[in-house]
Amino acid sequence: MIIGYITLTGDLPHESHFRLLKSSRLRCDHLIVGLVTDDLAVKQKRKPVMTYVQRRVIFENCKYVDLIVPHNGDSKYEAWKQLQFSILFTSSEYYNSEEHLAFESYDTGVVTIYYPKDVYSCISTTMLVEKIQYDVMENNMDVLAVGVSGPLLTCGSKVYKAVNFANIELPNNTADNFKMYKSFGKTPRNRKDDGTNEFPNIAGVNGYREIMVNEILKNESFSCYSQTINKFVKDTRSTTVTPSTFDTILTMANHIRTARAYPSQIDFIIMEYGGKPLSCIYDEERIRNVLSRVVDICLRLKYLNIVHGDIHIDNVLVNDNNGNVVLIDFGWAVSSCFTMCAAERAEHEENLRNNFDLAHFLKSLDTTSQIFKVAHEMKLFD
Repeated sequence: MIIGYITLTGDLPHESHFRLLKSSRLRCDHLIVGLVTDDLAVKQKRKPVMTYVQRRVIFENCKYVDLIVPHNGDSKYEAWKQLQFSILFTSSEYYNSEEHLAFESYDTGVVTIYYPKDVYSCISTTMLVEKIQYDVMENNMDVLAVGVSGPLLTCGSKVYKAVNFANIELPNNTADNFKMYKSFGKTPRNRKDDGTNEFPNIAGVNGYREIMVNEILKNESFSCYSQTINKFVKDTRSTTVTPSTFDTILTMANHIRTARAYPSQIDFIIMEYGGKPLSCIYDEERIRNVLSRVVDICLRLKYLNIVHGDIHIDNVLVNDNNGNVVLIDFGWAVSSCFTMCAAERAEHEENLRNNFDLAHFLKSLDTTSQIFKVAHEMKLFD
């Protein structure tokens, strides 16, 4: 009996998969499929849409397949020792690859049939996934707002925020990798209380800080954070820098913006839709309730040794359905658990003592606004 063996991921099974299996089965009496496990699929390409079990159930019911075994990355020789196949089916892209040359060095008597890569690929799982993503974006995704780090995108009840990382900000850590504090004793940010506009805004000291703070606060009632997913961008223009490159904080800030514009990694923070901003609330009683909640949130953050750093009426959201108040945009948040130099840690501890978040929020209010009036009546400025 001639036994054939082929490895396959088979995610979102489609025409090309079955054409490949049919062709292979015609060349043998018994076809074994080494179905790629979920863990191996992640290492080789991406997390599969369908789980191993879901894919296995489908291919077990394919008339061209006689047996399915899990393929977790073992070499072809290890597979042959267990399965004793006579023919190995694979793609021409692996011709003369290290793995296949190693297998052919053994005296197995196995015949390898290399299928031309494009012969059975009139459609691919990658094409299907990209089409689904495009259709979702085309029909369901909207731009909710545009911030310093880019647009906030909505799809259904989810909100997506991109966080870009330059080379110097990798691997995952919470340090001030651009050494803003060590070099200048401050961050290149247009703080509302320094009286100047010479510092352009950038999206935080380090994107991992925003992600970590969201993880810390995930179970708080004022959090709408869901999860973070990773996307990698291989771009050789990503820049590594040293503090000595810059004479002024303005020069450093502009360079950071450029470095992040050509990222080595992009993460997406996924949030549930939190509601409309406080700036769009006009009912006095609702404003009063929201302001009371903002005070509570600031106290809770202080208890957790976290400073948000930029609370204002556009990142305080109110859910119309249940009245819940949530806080977003933690790009400038600082937690005591972060890696910090002495100067930054001293500033953080001072901000905690001085209730920076509430003071900053009140100072940001337009003195002619209804919100300012209600806050004054509530004696929040006292």
